[in-house]
Amino acid sequence: MKQGDKKWSDINLHPHSVPGRYVTSLDLTHLRDGYDTPHPTALLVVLREIFPLVPNLQYLKLSSGTYIPIEEIRRAPFARRLKSLEGVQVGYDITLRNSVDPIVRLLRGLPALEVLSLIGPGEIDAPAPHELDEARQDPLQLDRLHTLVLSGVKSGLALHTLLSSDLPALRNLVVTSYANCVGDLTYPFQSAHCDKLTSVTYIHPRGWPGLRALPPAETLELHPNLERLAYLLPKDLSHLESLFERVPANHPLRALTIPKWTSNPAERWDPGQAGQQIAGTGATQMMTTLLASPPSHLAEIVIDGFRWVRADIGMRALQTGDSGEMRGWAEKFQAAGVALLDMDRKPPTTVGSIALAGTILESKGKGRRRSSAQWIETMRVPRDKLDEDGG
Repeated sequence: MKQGDKKWSDINLHPHSVPGRYVTSLDLTHLRDGYDTPHPTALLVVLREIFPLVPNLQYLKLSSGTYIPIEEIRRAPFARRLKSLEGVQVGYDITLRNSVDPIVRLLRGLPALEVLSLIGPGEIDAPAPHELDEARQDPLQLDRLHTLVLSGVKSGLALHTLLSSDLPALRNLVVTSYANCVGDLTYPFQSAHCDKLTSVTYIHPRGWPGLRALPPAETLELHPNLERLAYLLPKDLSHLESLFERVPANHPLRALTIPKWTSNPAERWDPGQAGQQIAGTGATQMMTTLLASPPSHLAEIVIDGFRWVRADIGMRALQTGDSGEMRGWAEKFQAAGVALLDMDRKPPTTVGSIALAGTILESKGKGRRRSSAQWIETMRVPRDKLDEDGG
């Protein structure tokens, strides 16, 4: 009986602490470079104490500004069930110990990985192709990986190995494109996995001074199953035109995300020009070109970094500045069958209903001023009740 009690006691069934075994997410991004950053040795000691206490960890975010020993992640009890690993710093060094790249060795021990984020040094000298071939690693078995982030990763053995791996579940790619740059592996990676990807996001290059690295003009030709494209390069928004000049007929692209831009006052939307074509340069010209011939399945355009002005501020605020310009584009694209949405994926507030509510209240208000918030509130009241409240 005592042996049975010992076998089935709580401490034997659950060797880890109660709070530790319920932790599934750990965020270390608050650790940054600076005078108050822990010394790497002290950090190593702490991680060696924490990792064994969280055996069911599934989501781990590392700091991009502090060195985290990845070897401790590979040895941790949660390694084989880890689903998301973000912020892994990679380099281009191919001088290996035992001919195994540390990042590749780490990824071999994470079979359940679904989301992976790699952060590289950006535009620095990359190894020559023959050097990478000489240090070639065996392909990885990441059958569940569906999202990959390559931020500032131009080359290196980790990317070289991912390029030659199967990755059957890969659908989403966030990448800093170094297409047409010497030593680039991002374009070969896209070419190798082009048929699988349904979502591609282009982000700005890392490092300073900023490198003008543009996505390949044949992006839409390269990815025949691409449904969502995010082009988050505000300084090179005009380059997006070249991507749509080569869009194949019947391409499945249905959602486009672009960054917010600032137009010159002369290029802003003018309600008096509702029937005219808007001309301009940069983003304005790109939107004009896209409006003239949108892809056949395009259903929505999302403006990243922009939100519609709240309706309670007033109709004048809705029709001026950036909000007024975006509202003008929204009206034009709506006529073309495309919805223009803000970063929250919300459509613009209807100006006509607000103007109608304001007109009714002005006629019934008997001289008292009403705020825009009161106008919106009256829109919820039936019209017959407006005559009964006495203004």
